[in-house]
Amino acid sequence: MEDVEPRPGALRAARESAWARPVHTLYDRDFGRHQEATFPYLVRLADAQDPLLASSIEWAVQEHLVACAQGNGAPRIGGWLQRHDDEEEDADPAPSTVGHDPAGTSLARQLTDLMRQGSKSLIRIWDRRVLHTLRLAGQGIVWDKALRGIRGWHYLDHDLRLQTLAGAEGQPGRAHLLAAGQCADVLGLCGAVHRAQYLLLRHRFPLPQDIHDTLTEKVITARRSLDYVEDQAAYAAEAVSAPAFEHWPRLPWLLGVLQRTRQEMSDALDVWRAEWAGKPADHWRAQA
Repeated sequence: MEDVEPRPGALRAARESAWARPVHTLYDRDFGRHQEATFPYLVRLADAQDPLLASSIEWAVQEHLVACAQGNGAPRIGGWLQRHDDEEEDADPAPSTVGHDPAGTSLARQLTDLMRQGSKSLIRIWDRRVLHTLRLAGQGIVWDKALRGIRGWHYLDHDLRLQTLAGAEGQPGRAHLLAAGQCADVLGLCGAVHRAQYLLLRHRFPLPQDIHDTLTEKVITARRSLDYVEDQAAYAAEAVSAPAFEHWPRLPWLLGVLQRTRQEMSDALDVWRAEWAGKPADHWRAQA
């Protein structure tokens, strides 16, 4: 049976019916390998008193806690956006009609353009974990130019602290998000680093201030022996949680076994953790 293409506008109409608010997709045909139904979109809230704002904050916290409990999860709520001209629009007594919201459409186009300016990996820029990681990595992104027209992009970081990125006033320009594409390496590590954060948050909260740099270092080490993101994350989280882990004399042997058998790192850690748990990093050196 052939797939039937939905009629144009059907998805937006369904979303607007469910939310009872204007919605604006960030999907563009240029991103052809993605389906619009799985692509992020904006929901236009009336103002700070809109009850959906409080609800969405609760949802964001809840999905974060569930991800921490499970050791992984992708945030669906990338944050809350304010335009520089929102105050002027809110002063207009005429309410926005569902499906007719030029300001929201303009903002969606601006964010779509922002994603297009970077490499293909930046298709995940709406994910607040990627946003915050790029910010922490200090990769030369000129955020006020990249977010021109956005008064505030508010989001929850990995410790559920509210963070804000602000753009300059004015219409979106063509300023590039990246400085000479130098974020590629950081983006390539995001999958393992973020998963490792969630694994750590199952037992530790808040995380240390330098956790991003520490996990990045551990993931880079893990990539020398482990091919899969899940294994790299498990290695990094264990290395942070148990200082003796990376000094265990049989670790090279274990990594070799994982490479040959495709046994999952998390399962292997459960079997062998008693070998290093609770020991100082110099335990085996002291015994020599």
